[in-house]
Amino acid sequence: MSLKQKFQINDAAWNKTKSSFIRILWGIPFLASVFSFVTWPIITNLSWCSAVTIPCAILYVMCIVLYSQYLTQSKYTLFFSTCVVSLFVWGMIIIADACCYRFFGTTGLLIQNLVLIPTGIFLCIHYYYYWSKVWDSHKKHNETVMMDLVNGRYDCLNNFNLDEKNDKKAKKQRPSIAALSGLALQIAPVGVVIGTLFSRHGNYSVPCAICWPLSFAVAIGCFKLIMAGFIHSSKLSQYEKKIGKPIINGLL
Repeated sequence: MSLKQKFQINDAAWNKTKSSFIRILWGIPFLASVFSFVTWPIITNLSWCSAVTIPCAILYVMCIVLYSQYLTQSKYTLFFSTCVVSLFVWGMIIIADACCYRFFGTTGLLIQNLVLIPTGIFLCIHYYYYWSKVWDSHKKHNETVMMDLVNGRYDCLNNFNLDEKNDKKAKKQRPSIAALSGLALQIAPVGVVIGTLFSRHGNYSVPCAICWPLSFAVAIGCFKLIMAGFIHSSKLSQYEKKIGKPIINGLL
């Protein structure tokens, strides 16, 4: 009996989780390749590539081993999807660290990480409470429309409602630093063009100087997205403990 039949997953839900799993199988090696390719010329050797490839390899193996849970159990589907986003953020952090190391060596790298680590912890804690408030503002809808707690099912086709517009308190507490990621994405194409022009004349310091703040800003801005996915997964895990059985993708 197939997993789809065993867990009574409808066609639409099965196709969505299956396609997302295939994207992950292609996406993780792609992320590892891109970030390794970018990091290599910054450091001018392959010494830092393992910092990117090892986490990617670990998650890739976990996805392969736990593929049945990913395709069926909602908390694993959302957890691994969030981990892939985290890999992207990790890659941006590695690029920022590589640029910092190129200019200031080990001392600069240490100082940057001493700033980044507590900032990341603060943002994760802040966004955890932030998304918890947003989720609570849609609690009734999420528990009754998006989930069937009697049968242990989750509407993976639509996902939880985390609309921020309805929660005025949470909206007021939204930190402006998240806007850095949007700004970085807007000016990134300009930075790439400028960097390319300078690199043609053998000057690689300017591309690194442009890449450094952009990658740092994108990494910081993406913590909000990571914690949204984490809230999804943690809520499903909490409801599984409450009803005493796993929550499966797709409503009956």
